[in-house]
Amino acid sequence: MFFFVMYFLLAVILGVILSEGSLVLEQYTHRAAMTAKQSISISIYAILENFGYRQMISVFRLEGILKYRKLRKTWGKIKRKEFEQ
Repeated sequence: MFFFVMYFLLAVILGVILSEGSLVLEQYTHRAAMTAKQSISISIYAILENFGYRQMISVFRLEGILKYRKLRKTWGKIKRKEFEQ
């Protein structure tokens, strides 16, 4: 249990650092793009995305990989239609 908690905390801290770093880089390269209120709001969302959202995306990715492997590794056929002018 200890290692699970430590791994989870490490993953969350790394996610927050990457998200906040990207926001700092964005603010640095586009100096007048965001107001202080927008920056704070986005920073809060960058922290909150690490609790639930990223885990949900990981589940969707795993589901996609499993379905891809199960369904013959093809996209399928789409019947093409011409545009009418």
